[in-house]
Amino acid sequence: MQCIFANTPAGKRKNSADSIYPPRVYRGKSKCEFQPATGGAVQLYPLDSPVSLIWAKYEAALKSIQEKANLSGLIDQFFESADYAHLAFI
Repeated sequence: MQCIFANTPAGKRKNSADSIYPPRVYRGKSKCEFQPATGGAVQLYPLDSPVSLIWAKYEAALKSIQEKANLSGLIDQFFESADYAHLAFI
């Protein structure tokens, strides 16, 4: 059995029409999806949306993931939580 990825260079997409999308963004049935390395999928926009909107939503999703990945982001989440508000005013 032959591997279908053997002649595919890294970074090149199978469908050349998808090369306008950001990394790790793929066409789903009806929307573009961002599939981060941490797992899961983030729905971006319908397939007929302008590419600029898809890039903007991708950058926002990527920033959100990066903020949660470091200690500063976790501390900010705690300060914005209901638990902190309850503990701060006891």
